[in-house]
Amino acid sequence: MKSILLSIGILMLSVAPTIADTFESWNIGLGNDDVVGIAMVSDTDGWAYLYSSNMYHWDGQQWTRYEGPLGSEGGKQYSPGLEYYDPTHIYNYRGYTDLYIYDGYSWNTFEPPPPCCTDLKVINPNSIWGCGNYSDTCYWNGTEWILYPDIPGFDVSSIYCIGFGSAEEGWAGGGVGQMAHFYDGAWHAYGPITSGWLQNADFANNTYGVMDGPHVSLHYYNSTWDAGGYLPNIFTDCYAINDEYFVEVDENTQTIFLFHYDTYFRGYYTAGPPLYCVFATSPHSIWAGGENGYVCHWVWDGDGVQPSSVGQIKAQYPPVSGTSSSITPPKTKNDWNRLCPQLEYEK
Repeated sequence: MKSILLSIGILMLSVAPTIADTFESWNIGLGNDDVVGIAMVSDTDGWAYLYSSNMYHWDGQQWTRYEGPLGSEGGKQYSPGLEYYDPTHIYNYRGYTDLYIYDGYSWNTFEPPPPCCTDLKVINPNSIWGCGNYSDTCYWNGTEWILYPDIPGFDVSSIYCIGFGSAEEGWAGGGVGQMAHFYDGAWHAYGPITSGWLQNADFANNTYGVMDGPHVSLHYYNSTWDAGGYLPNIFTDCYAINDEYFVEVDENTQTIFLFHYDTYFRGYYTAGPPLYCVFATSPHSIWAGGENGYVCHWVWDGDGVQPSSVGQIKAQYPPVSGTSSSITPPKTKNDWNRLCPQLEYEK
């Protein structure tokens, strides 16, 4: 009897829970305008920003073009995007010194403008970091912008991204693996630990974060960076959901990747155009935008990040051994080809 019960117990442990996924997509704008920023208050209220400066609002039923000031100025922008803090503090940065804020009712110019703003990270409305102008960063203290010119670590590359877990500690990334670390009130050169171009960054706090770009994804776990090897993916955005989960989008394979820090991951192949931006209202509800006005929403159910089921999800990442919780995030080209053979990477 004991052997029968033991066998049943082993069988029960080996069966992965059934996971239900739902997926929706829309095309907004004129059809040839890329979605480069997305920020959601909830799954029934959010914003998408297009490369031509058009802004669209989601009300839970449909996407509608925002017709107010600053919503449709026209003209392509440099390194634009959206940064969310709360429903009355959503920021739209358009490169150089162009910065706008949504106050819950309308979009308005942020005054005074920042000295550099090709990337933006909002810790709170009185604590905001920006970067740009080659190797400059700036900090909004609620009263004025403080410029940090020519930070160390960027002698051969511009700063492309910044990420802050708090106002007191953060990171900057750029080309050929150039990095800098802000602490004790100053910037310090760091690394490099990769030769890849770091173009996106986000941090949940001072100990958990992610930086990525073409062919590289660096995970910051317990205040330690993992090594950055060559990957076939073209990561175009990342978002730290909380101190357990972060999400990335891959332009090369049109896939949304949801990671549990250095433990296991899950992916959804959208079968759509290249993806350029991502946001999550929870680890179970992820929004992304991409080429030609593409917006999509992926919702999955389950207790943890599990391998996707066969069917609509193409990149199912089958377990190598044991249960799904033993699947570790792929770090090399061979890892990706082994876990995702159906994507047929060629590089």
